[in-house]
Order: sequence, then structure tokens, then C-alpha cells
Amino acid sequence: MAREIQQRCPLPNGLHARPAAVLSAAARKFASSITLVNERSGVQANAKSPLSSITLDLRHDDAFRVLIDGADEDDACAFLSRFLEVEFPACDTPLEVADGDGAKIPLSPMLVDSKAGFQRGLAVVGGVGRGRLIDLHRKVALPESANRPPANIESECVRASVAVERVVGRFDAISAAVSRGLERDVIEAQRSILEDDEFRSRLEAVIRRDGCSAGIGVLSAAREIGDVLRGSSNPLLAARADDIDDICRHLLVELYGNEVISALPVLQEDSIVVADTLLASELLAFNLNRLKGLILGQTSATAHVVIVARSRGIPTLVGVETARLRPDIGSSVIVDGEAGAVVTGDIASCDAYYELERIRIADRAAFEQTRASASASNGSVGGVSLMANASSVEDIERGIQAGAAGIGLLR
Repeated sequence: MAREIQQRCPLPNGLHARPAAVLSAAARKFASSITLVNERSGVQANAKSPLSSITLDLRHDDAFRVLIDGADEDDACAFLSRFLEVEFPACDTPLEVADGDGAKIPLSPMLVDSKAGFQRGLAVVGGVGRGRLIDLHRKVALPESANRPPANIESECVRASVAVERVVGRFDAISAAVSRGLERDVIEAQRSILEDDEFRSRLEAVIRRDGCSAGIGVLSAAREIGDVLRGSSNPLLAARADDIDDICRHLLVELYGNEVISALPVLQEDSIVVADTLLASELLAFNLNRLKGLILGQTSATAHVVIVARSRGIPTLVGVETARLRPDIGSSVIVDGEAGAVVTGDIASCDAYYELERIRIADRAAFEQTRASASASNGSVGGVSLMANASSVEDIERGIQAGAAGIGLLR
């Protein structure tokens, strides 16, 4: 007899890519079919598929059911009941959501009166960065052979399958090399899509349906899946289309070599990167010691690249009209993640202002650390310990710096 679990979604950001990957890994431990049902919408999804799960559009506090049917349903029900009660609520942390009116904050009179020029954007990662403006446009150029109908469809399906397996191995290597827990979670979420039976089935189905090469199949599958995600009213879900693009770029490189994607620039000096879009794996491929800021045109404030930039403290703006910055490519600019502005032209005329900003930001950080430390003790009611969640040494160090008394959850 099928088993059922009733729950409410405890995740502040709903069931998006990273917790969906964790949930699917738990569900795949069992042979039974495991189905999620969103009680608000009635939509059903395969719990073993991250792609299927995120399209459920399960939001915070939504009621949902887990239907379990199969030979090991009793064991699955017991395991998942505990998982949903204990581990699932802790598998994600609230995203810092930028204020949509951030770009409307008036600039300081000191800036307005300077000789510099300004482009406004939405500040999604605070701080101030200065460096040479580097233009980034990633272009995909498949070889001519990929545009011709293949002689053998079966061979193309096998090529696509082998490429998926090799890219899974590549993501494993990236994950092992990343020491920060949040960044590892982003890579693991992308890897889980590659391992998703629905993704693999969609890729093979496109190749068979269109009679196309593996490369064209990858591009078509990415477009079809991405269009579904971008069509969602949930911005977190829409932003996951970037993950599909990221995965498919890796697949194309595996199929045809590095020359199919224009190379990332090598940052040899302090630099600010401007691009319409940037993928999380591309950001991690930069020399991050030289990357002082990001200016993104068509990237969501909740995209994984923004999450990684925040974990690295890289000042970032989104929603910038990047075309208007082309005359400034190669020049020194400032990314102001406090006011939501790119400062161009005579940036030296702003030096006095940004020296005051440097002091203000440092004072704010010191105040936050002092407040966090002070809040760990309350004389009227006794001691109260604030604990940090951690999944890496860096998480522990940041927790200590913020005044945490210890580690409450070690992932």
C-alpha cells in the first residue's frame, strides 16, 4: 500500500535548485517511485529529478505531499519523514534579496559635483571596487560538421551520453577544488541536473526527434528547458535557466573542444568585468584576487553567479545598460555596490569621496562584529549563544569573525 507524508515547505526561498538537489539525492536512495504534490497548485513532480522538482514552484510554507509507492516504501517513508523534519529545513539559507529600488538611491552631492560619469544599476553585492574595465562576451561557434545531419543518430546519442558522464566528472573535480561550502552547493546543484534522468532523456529525445548532431541537440534542449524556467513567475526559478546554459556550455566543450566557446580573459591586473550574463563556473575560473567588481546586464539578482560573488565579497551590479559602457573598455572604473553605480571618466575626482566610503564601510563592519559579539550575552536573562552554520573552514572563520559562539550545524 502506498505511503504518504504531509509537510509544509520550511525553506525561506522555496524549493529551488540547491535544496532540490539535496532532496533528489535523498529520494534516489530508494527504488520506490516518490512523487511530490504541491497542494496550492496541484502540480506533481518526480522527487528524484531536480529539474522536475524545481518546476513544482513550491514556495515557503506551501503545503505539499510526498507519495511513495514501491517495494521499499516503508523504509523510504521512515527515512524521508526524518529527512524532511530534521535535515531539509537546514539545507538552504535565506538569500539576501536586493532592494528593487536600490538604483533610485540619489547619489551623494560629492559624486554629483565631481567630473566623473555614472551608470546606474541595482547593487546586489555591497562594497566598492576599482580596476580596468574588461568586456566579456562568450560566443558559441559550433564546427560546420555539427550543423549537418549525422550519418548515425544512435552514435550521436551515445556521444551525448558520454559527454554528460565526462562533464559530471569535471563538476566533481570543480566541487572538490572549491573550499567554500556555498560555492560547492552551487556546483553540486548543477551536477545534479546533469545526473537527472529527465535532463538526459530530454537531450536524447531532441536528438532523435530532430535528427540532429549532439551539439545541436544540446543547444535545442537548453533552449527548451530554459524557456520553461524563464517563463516562471518565480524569479528564483527563472534564474535557474543560467544553470542550464552553464551545463550546456560544458557539454559543448566536451563534444567539440575549447575552441567552440570564446576564451575567458586572463586578469593580470585589478579588473572590473562587464557582461550581459556570467555563469557561476566562469566566475570561479577567474583569478579572483584580481577581480574587483562585476557589472552584469541581464543577470537576475538571485542568479548563482551573484550568490558566489556575494560569498567572495565582490561588489556587483545587475541591470546595467552594458552597451553604454563600451567606450570605457580598457579604462579604470569604479563599481560602487553601495550606491548602485559604475563610476567612469575622471574617477580621480572621486578619490576624496571614496576614501570616506572606505572608512565608513570599515566602521560598519567593525560595528556589526561588535554588535554580534555583544548580542551573545544579555545581562538581564543570562547568556545567549549565537551559533553559525558551516560547511567549510571558511564558513567557520566567517562565523567567528561575526561573533558566533560556536557551530550550530555542521554540514
